[in-house]
Amino acid sequence: MKKNVTVTVTLDQIRVVPETGESEEGFKDERFVSTVESEGELFADGEKITIVYLENEMTGLPNCETTLSFPTREPGRVTMSREGLVRTVLMFSEGERYLSVYETEYGSFELGVVTEKCENTVTPDGGDMNIIYTVELRGARAERNEISIKIRTVES
Repeated sequence: MKKNVTVTVTLDQIRVVPETGESEEGFKDERFVSTVESEGELFADGEKITIVYLENEMTGLPNCETTLSFPTREPGRVTMSREGLVRTVLMFSEGERYLSVYETEYGSFELGVVTEKCENTVTPDGGDMNIIYTVELRGARAERNEISIKIRTVES
């Protein structure tokens, strides 16, 4: 089954950045919040649900195709893959840590993803995903992300 959907992604990101003033630790947290909406497609075959949509200029990944998928029996195990300006596959499962390779036009690097929360109510008729995760670079926290994804079916 294939349906047209509207995908609304709200990202609340806290990045660890170098501090420009005098600081004992030399780093501070910097918050970034954004909401983007895209048109996409939802595919459901009874065993797996897959949502595919294009990122845009606002995400910094124009024309990058993002795919979210999960087994219907385990909605708390979400895979996010991206193809375009960047290439990566990220796995989210509450309490789990996964390693991934993030490929850019400037080179590739390994990152760790530790999932704090992965709630998913998406069905073939739409729904919501809420994922909280930390990205680690070389074992150190680089950013903490709270991502809320709303999937709404569109009449064609």
